[in-house]
Amino acid sequence: AEVNTPICITSNGKKDGYFLNKKTWGTYMHGIFDNQTVITYILENNNIKEENTITDYHSFKNEQYDKLAEFVKLNVDMNLIYKTLLNS
Repeated sequence: AEVNTPICITSNGKKDGYFLNKKTWGTYMHGIFDNQTVITYILENNNIKEENTITDYHSFKNEQYDKLAEFVKLNVDMNLIYKTLLNS
């Protein structure tokens, strides 16, 4: 018989997620893939070699947001959007 084992227990004692085995689990925990331990666990248990090691996920994520913001700035007419919002 399978046992319902949570992925984590929050500070208020609430159980989150479900762990069936090393390859079958899930969670609603936002940001779980920002955790190097979680990423390493998933990669190792699926026989995937991490080719591009990122050591600082927080900085990497911020760099990606900056790239997205620059892309939007170059490709979206923000003045038109602001004008539309003010006139609605």
